[in-house]
Amino acid sequence: MATALGLLTTLVLATVAGMFTTGDIEMLRLHGTLSIVLAAAVLVQLVLTVLIWRRNRALWWAPVAGLLVLIMTVLQIGMGETRTLSLHMPLGMAICAAEALLMFWAYGLRGAWRSPAAARGRTAKAGRTDDGSEAAGEEK
Repeated sequence: MATALGLLTTLVLATVAGMFTTGDIEMLRLHGTLSIVLAAAVLVQLVLTVLIWRRNRALWWAPVAGLLVLIMTVLQIGMGETRTLSLHMPLGMAICAAEALLMFWAYGLRGAWRSPAAARGRTAKAGRTDDGSEAAGEEK
């Protein structure tokens, strides 16, 4: 959910930034408010990626990616406050791309964060796999 909120917020931020650059000055205030929403979503996202990693150590990249997005977001907010737009705009696009990748991984690897037995397709009953066949090495 935090990843979805982060991606949605980055897309809305880009839209609002476009409206601001075309002359709608009021959008600057909304852009600043949405940046705080993005920072909160990215922070929650980092906590959740650490919890997922604690459950399945194979997903070591998740908290690393979450931390990188958090660092990029903090830098982005700082550059926006100082009006360093030559770096602010490309970094915003990088954050949007990173959030899209995290969203893809979050929903593409939905079952991979579970226990290793669940990731192999075993169920808790009778050593059967999800397709109903006997799991290797299991007795009837």
